[in-house]
Amino acid sequence: MRKTILHVVLTAVVALALLLSCDVGTNPDSEELGDGQGIFFVIGTEQYVFTDNLAAGYTPEDDVTCVVASNEVGALAENAIHIYFPGNTTGTFTDPPDATTEVPRIGILLDASYYYTWEEGKGCWFSIEVNSYGTVGGRIEGTFSGDLIDGDEIKEIRDGVFSVMRYE
Repeated sequence: MRKTILHVVLTAVVALALLLSCDVGTNPDSEELGDGQGIFFVIGTEQYVFTDNLAAGYTPEDDVTCVVASNEVGALAENAIHIYFPGNTTGTFTDPPDATTEVPRIGILLDASYYYTWEEGKGCWFSIEVNSYGTVGGRIEGTFSGDLIDGDEIKEIRDGVFSVMRYE
């Protein structure tokens, strides 16, 4: 049930991003992304690069920033990522959220299998480091790594990099 709800929320955010028509810019500090906007990470020996359907924004009501990307819009997406962290500033956000919040967190959908950053009792860890937090039209950039969980399966995510234009 949690997977379905998160997938619906993720695809809705990606669809919103397309409606807002974010333009792709350049970032000379983001070598893994070919000097462009996107999200890159490695799981095992597989490299993943998302450069389409990107969005990043701050929700003041929840005091949360979300950075997302998907290979398709809406429910057709089989590959997607969403990164949530508290506030609208730079910083390092680690390990499981406390009982009063669900952030920071990372969720990844790969070939229709969903992996989530933390599950109580699994002994997993993750870190999201936000290095740059631009104004609307600027970039939100950072790195991430840690453990992803789907049931009893744990996958290590490493070398994560994001550079996405911020929308209003």
